[in-house]
Amino acid sequence: MTDRNAFGTIDLNFFMTKRTYWFLAVLMEQDTFDDLNLRTAVTGGLGYEFIEKGDFASPYFSNMTLQADLGAGFLNEDRKIDDDTNNGVYRWSLRWEWDVIPNLTIFHRQMGFPELGDASNFYINTFQGIRFHIWKGLNVSMQVNYKYDNKPAENSGKSDTKALLSLGYNYEN
Repeated sequence: MTDRNAFGTIDLNFFMTKRTYWFLAVLMEQDTFDDLNLRTAVTGGLGYEFIEKGDFASPYFSNMTLQADLGAGFLNEDRKIDDDTNNGVYRWSLRWEWDVIPNLTIFHRQMGFPELGDASNFYINTFQGIRFHIWKGLNVSMQVNYKYDNKPAENSGKSDTKALLSLGYNYEN
């Protein structure tokens, strides 16, 4: 066995104007081989949608979105062996999606968590790939996930890269 982990996020955006929003975000992550029982981040802040679908007249770029947000909160790391940590953090996030042709989306998402008191202590996640829409919300994705922890637990590496082929469902209202 080379990997045993779990990862999930939820972002709630509350729009104040057509493009400006307040967000609340939660990240939860477990990684057995990196001495991580549970990493939890709860953050909130302000975001802006720079590009939304329909902004461009060109049919090639009309189905593109780009949004970013910046906020603060806390990040807790519950470790099995190494010391647990609980720090105030900033959170920055970027999300870009482009429906290049019908049923094919290219995407990139990243989020970073620099510590409030020590910006040299930071954690970053990125997800990038392509998604094929099969039927209604059902899709298949090929993606590369990369994470970087500037100050990892003892005997753990700073970075981790995963290539994934996944079946998923995208819910949009």
